Amino acid sequence: MFRRAAQHDRTRKSRHREVRVRTTTVRLVRRMAVALPLLASLVSSALAQDGYLDRTYKIKAAYLYNFAKYVQWPSSSVPDSGDAANTFTIGVVGGNPFGNSLERIAQQKKLGGKSIRIVSVKQVETVLNCEMLFFSSHSDPRLVDKIFSQVRGHPTLLVGESADFAARGGMINFIIENNKVRFEINARSAADSGVVISSKLLRLGKPVSP
Repeated sequence: MFRRAAQHDRTRKSRHREVRVRTTTVRLVRRMAVALPLLASLVSSALAQDGYLDRTYKIKAAYLYNFAKYVQWPSSSVPDSGDAANTFTIGVVGGNPFGNSLERIAQQKKLGGKSIRIVSVKQVETVLNCEMLFFSSHSDPRLVDKIFSQVRGHPTLLVGESADFAARGGMINFIIENNKVRFEINARSAADSGVVISSKLLRLGKPVSP
């Protein structure tokens, strides 16, 4: 009799465990059913954002190349001989957001018969060797201020992508309007540095006053 009672008790406990396991499994399945689509949505959104940024910087890289075609630098600023005389240098400040887009343009294109060289700017002393400087949105504000002071009055085209960049003394600043890459131009800042922006480019850009 005691054996039957003990066996009955073990059977009852075993059934309770099975019920608890099934209940826990059902809960986990339900949670996964909710979580997995959400995770997939987040991953898809992140990939879409990466794709958008990649396309945006491909467009900006193409713009940089075309800016140079519609800007004139004073002849006195162009070296007469040496590698610098045959090279157009674009300096990138604050890290390279272009991936290989800008480098690919440099490898495939020329500007005024000159080879294009892309350099990463980490020291103020090197900026005067650049015809154009691009300031990424991750640029250190202190370094930006130092570079602005260094190139003041020097014919270097300053291009950025941050709020108030043009108003602070930058010459061309990328902006996003209606999900499209646009740009604003501070013609006064360019003129003060001896850089001449063509009327065609001025018409395409949004004017900004310092």
